[in-house]
Amino acid sequence: MSGLEFLSKAQVALVVENDRKKAFDLYQKAIKRIMERENPLTLVSAQRTPSMTDDVPSEALAFAFLSFSASFRDPTTNFTEATVPEAFKLLSSFRPNSQNKDLKGPRFASPRAQFLLKCLQISALLTLGLLAWDAKDRAKAAKRYKEALELAASEPRLTTRTPAVGLETWIAHEVREIRDNLEILVRNDEENAEVLRRMGVQGGNTRKEEVRVPNVRVEAGGAVRQEWSTVSATDACGRCGVRDVKLEKCARCKKMKYCGKKCQTEDWKSHKANCIPAA
Repeated sequence: MSGLEFLSKAQVALVVENDRKKAFDLYQKAIKRIMERENPLTLVSAQRTPSMTDDVPSEALAFAFLSFSASFRDPTTNFTEATVPEAFKLLSSFRPNSQNKDLKGPRFASPRAQFLLKCLQISALLTLGLLAWDAKDRAKAAKRYKEALELAASEPRLTTRTPAVGLETWIAHEVREIRDNLEILVRNDEENAEVLRRMGVQGGNTRKEEVRVPNVRVEAGGAVRQEWSTVSATDACGRCGVRDVKLEKCARCKKMKYCGKKCQTEDWKSHKANCIPAA
C-alpha cells in the first residue's frame, strides 16, 4: 500500500469514522512509507481543492505530518511519550540532529526536498516543545523552541510576511506560535525572578532550577490548578539579567553565566571573589 493510500484511509478514519486513534496510526504508516520508499514531494492531488485552506500543504508527507503532529497537540487524545512511545520516537526522529537514515538518503537531496524536511523539523520541534511544557519540563520546551527558531532563521521563505500558499504558510504559522511560546516562557521566568527578589530569596537564574513561587496552570477542559513551584526555562546573564535558553558559562568556575564577553568582562570585579576554579 502506498503512502497516499494510507493517508486516504487515515482521513476516512478521522472524518467519517471519528476514530482518532486509528487515524493516528494510519498517519504514521503514511509517513513511514513515504520516507522509506517514495518521493517525499508527491502531492496529495494535482491541484489544490477548495477544502484546502492556505495553511494546508499539498505534499502528502507534509499533509500526513501536519495531522500526525496535531494529534499529539490535542489535549483530549492523551498522546504522550509514555502512552504512544513508538509514535513519539517517530516524532523525535525529525529533530535536526536525529540519526534517522531515511531523512539522509537521495530522496531528500533536492533543494525542495531539503526545504520540506526543514519544515517538518520545525513542526516536530514545536510539538516536542509543547509536549515538554505539558510535562512541566519548561527548560526542555524552551530549548526545542530555540532550535526551531534558529532553523527557521535560515529560511527567508518562512519569515516573510507573505509566505506562499501551502507548506510555507503552514510553517510560517508554526514559527509565529513558537516565537510566542518562547516569549511567554522568558516572560514567566522574569516575573518569577522579580517575585523572588521582592521576597528576598535567591533563585530562578538557572535553567531547570525549581522556583518556589505560586503559579496557576490551566488544564485541558479549562480546569484551573494551583501550583506552588515551577522550573526556570531560561538562564539569566550574571551582569545584565537578559534571559536566554543557554548562555555561556564562565570558563573558570563553570557556574556563572553571561550573554557574551562584554558582560563577563564588566562583571569580573564583582565575580572575581566568588570565581572558584571548577574541579
